[in-house]
Amino acid sequence: MRRRALQLGFLILLPSKAWSAPAGNYLKNYRAGFEIGYSSTSATLLYKHPKILPLPDECTESEADPTVMECSISVASPPTGFSVFVQQVFHRTGWFYFNSDLSFSSYILDGKINLKEPDESSEATLIIPPITNLNLHLYGATGRGYVEFGITPPKNLPDIIFSLGIAKQYAIGSIKVEDVRKKIDVESTQFCFGLEAVWWRFGDGSFSSAANTEAAVTDKVIYDASIGDASHFVLQTSKLSVAVIKIVFPWHF
Repeated sequence: MRRRALQLGFLILLPSKAWSAPAGNYLKNYRAGFEIGYSSTSATLLYKHPKILPLPDECTESEADPTVMECSISVASPPTGFSVFVQQVFHRTGWFYFNSDLSFSSYILDGKINLKEPDESSEATLIIPPITNLNLHLYGATGRGYVEFGITPPKNLPDIIFSLGIAKQYAIGSIKVEDVRKKIDVESTQFCFGLEAVWWRFGDGSFSSAANTEAAVTDKVIYDASIGDASHFVLQTSKLSVAVIKIVFPWHF
């Protein structure tokens, strides 16, 4: 099995106050920072196929039709350990914190996976799934609306801030399944969850650790045509990032 992928992106944060604040003051409230940790984006292709026995590990019997099996094949970007960002200054509101926000990001996902048949000399028996080759190129944008809430003690104890939201993602590109290449566009809704522990605040800067995840909650058939006996292709993307060290600098632009 061979996997290869490349994922790039950038993030722009646009708080709700941006619409009413003067442009100069709004830009002065931006602070740059960096994260050190783990971040990876993955894509999973779901499809249906007439059932074969025994079932491949990548497939399960359809609950709606026992003559059909539902299968998947996935590709993930290699994890990145460093990223830079800009964000608005944090404003303490007391022990309890609540805020609403918008964010927008874009990404490029270039991934490939090849599932090889086992060596004939091997004693192991492996059932090969119907689709063994996937080549994916996606160019996407994501808009998120979310709320932040948590506990922000004035001294000694860390700030604990949660975020919950819904994201709308749209991507265009191409997908090659086996020897068939098609242009696609993908629209999906995703659930977003985040957790940040702020260990130290210094002026407008901070030192914290954070984790964020995005997962698709809606499916859309990317094309109805069949490839061999496989059909009903659905593409899902997800993202996981963990920042062990997150530093926000206190200086404005």
